Amino acid sequence: APTLMQNPRLLRPFEMLVQGYGYPGYREIEPTPLVAISFLAMFGVMFGDVGHGAVLVVIGLLLGRLAQAEKTRLFGQLLVMAGGASIVFGWVYGSIFGVEGLLHPPVGGWFEPMAGGNINRLLVAAIVLGVAIISLGVVLNIINRVKQRDYFAMTVDKFGIVGFIFYWGVLGLGIKSAVLGGSVTTLEVVVLVLAPLTLLFFREPLHYLLSRKGGAHKPSVMSGLIEGFVDVLETVSAYIANTVSFVRVGAFALAHAAVCVAIYSTEKVVRELPVGALWSFLVVVGGNALVIGLEGLVVGIQVVRLEYYEFFGKFFKGEGKAYDPFTLT
Repeated sequence: APTLMQNPRLLRPFEMLVQGYGYPGYREIEPTPLVAISFLAMFGVMFGDVGHGAVLVVIGLLLGRLAQAEKTRLFGQLLVMAGGASIVFGWVYGSIFGVEGLLHPPVGGWFEPMAGGNINRLLVAAIVLGVAIISLGVVLNIINRVKQRDYFAMTVDKFGIVGFIFYWGVLGLGIKSAVLGGSVTTLEVVVLVLAPLTLLFFREPLHYLLSRKGGAHKPSVMSGLIEGFVDVLETVSAYIANTVSFVRVGAFALAHAAVCVAIYSTEKVVRELPVGALWSFLVVVGGNALVIGLEGLVVGIQVVRLEYYEFFGKFFKGEGKAYDPFTLT
């Protein structure tokens, strides 16, 4: 049966992003509202600037008003909301067209990405955001498995309950040791790390034992060992790679600030040349245009990549069929 996605008009641009990956099946959670929140949060962090965000808003409004194609108008709406997120985080960063300090700081001062220890704080915050998104994806996968009545995959799977215990067990032990300065006991390692990995290693034999009455194929010892090793390797590597991948959220925020610093450093140099005022104007305008066009595009691609691979890869198959009714003319 085909799937009809119905979301409020405000969420239609993000519905378009979901459809670019696939359509939800009947026993899958429709992720559009969650995509809207996470997309805007990540885009705002990476592209935070009041001036650059305002330009995106203007371009988006023009596209929404002048475009004829529905997808182009939806893209314009997406630019408006992404620009709004940039304005919000640009206010937090205190940045207007790459110039910091033009705004009056709120209580506690601005969070300038390139200042002092803020670099490490920004990267840690990006990882925390990634942990939250990855954890949400695993929880949604568990809910989907319940709806599909696939209770074994809900439990013994790298993105099931066992995998979730392993992921948060490693995170918890790491926080306890590195942040809180506590000691990690052998029992904690066995219960939170080794036990989940052991269950995943014996996943196929367990599946056979629990479903053999239904005619499940009996795996050989060698194939079971190989599949178990691959499952453990995939679990460890997937969680590590997915978590580290969110460092790019903080890295692009730093890159955005660094490029703006380079623009104004160049402007100071050309200011001393003949007709320096003209060169200065061209460098500032051209540099900001380059940041908005090129870096804005790259940031958008990176956000979509994080949505598709690090988030959707946990719970969303997208194998539904789009509802496309025929019309009589």
